[in-house]
Order: sequence, then C-alpha cells, then structure tokens
Amino acid sequence: LSAAPPQGQPLTAQGGGQAETAPQARPEPVMPFVREGRKVGRNEPCPCGSGKKFKQCHGKLT
Repeated sequence: LSAAPPQGQPLTAQGGGQAETAPQARPEPVMPFVREGRKVGRNEPCPCGSGKKFKQCHGKLT
C-alpha cells in the first residue's frame, strides 16, 4: 500500500504528485430565443393553413 497524500492534496490516478488542472475554457454566453412573430394562441387558426385550430393541428406536437 502507498501512503495517503497529505491533507488538502487532491487524489490523482497516478497515485502521487500534483494534480494537473486543465485550462478553464469560458463557455460561450447563451443567447435567449427570440420569436420573430407573435405567439399563436391555442384557439386561433393554425398558421399552416389547414383551417383547423392550432391546438388540434400543430399544437398537438407541443
């Protein structure tokens, strides 16, 4: 058995030495979704042109 590393030292797969830290990559800022048109109401006609209500046509997909 090998000796445990001193208190406060991270454990490594090699069993000894300092743990190497990867350079911190900055994540790209997440841009919020911006709707181009207005939101379709559930009881409005579906924008696909079927003549059905949105909730009975493409609204079922959501």
